[in-house]
Amino acid sequence: MKNIIFIFLICTLFPCFGQQNCTIKEYQANYTTYPYSDPNPIPAPRSDIYPYFQFSGYTSKAMHKEWRVVELENDFIKRIDKIKKEFVINDIEDFAKELKEFGEFYGLQSIKSWSERLSRQAEIFDLDNLQQTLIHFDDIFNETKNSIKDK
Repeated sequence: MKNIIFIFLICTLFPCFGQQNCTIKEYQANYTTYPYSDPNPIPAPRSDIYPYFQFSGYTSKAMHKEWRVVELENDFIKRIDKIKKEFVINDIEDFAKELKEFGEFYGLQSIKSWSERLSRQAEIFDLDNLQQTLIHFDDIFNETKNSIKDK
């Protein structure tokens, strides 16, 4: 669920980043699932999932089920995935520079600060901290999403 929210945020919050085109693909895919049952029809008002009810019955027997998958993607998502996998310093520096400009243009201080930290770490080859900063990329978007929601 977190990945879906992240992808949705990338495609909606950053559609103007580099004038990129977002693509939406819909297809069927088989996934191993574990069926559930015994829904409690009374939602718990103080629960994390309110107003939805919880399921009490689960099974340990896996079954394959076909699900509809909606995939949202743009060049930005592909680029950060590539940066995390390949870890090329020049690409990281370029990415940090573009992201800093983006943060300045839209007045997003958290993105600007994150990109400046990324840039400094790439400049001095601080590989341990650089990797940690890239890992926490999702956090910067959650923070940005929350700050936009509050405005």
